Amino acid sequence: MRRLPDFVTHYFEADKGPFRNICDLSDQEIEAVIDLEKHADTAFNRFALGSDFFKIRRAADDLLIEKYAQKFRPKPKIRPYYAVLGAFDRAKTMYGDGRSTTINISALPPGHITFVYPDHFHLVWSEGLFSPDFP
Repeated sequence: MRRLPDFVTHYFEADKGPFRNICDLSDQEIEAVIDLEKHADTAFNRFALGSDFFKIRRAADDLLIEKYAQKFRPKPKIRPYYAVLGAFDRAKTMYGDGRSTTINISALPPGHITFVYPDHFHLVWSEGLFSPDFP
């Protein structure tokens, strides 16, 4: 029987460092990053999607935090950092200079980790906050 991994992998851009959430940036900072990164040759270039992507991403993060607080209390003090359960070997293809770090789940205090699968964008659509711009 296969066991679930007992660690998460947090991935990030090397020059930006780990444990950051892009939604913490101001609109002006996001625009500057979009201008810098919109033509990057990466597997999923969210910057090429423009500022609307980040409006949806921020709304999704806000809604995720709200729903988490409703269910578990208390409301998190900061935006979440994202990681993958187990190994993640795509950081190099998703970022220009991707890095990753692993964290043993047992080292984290209760309430410091939760899981979302596969993504939380569907939350903003299901709540009617944004409509997808595709059929």
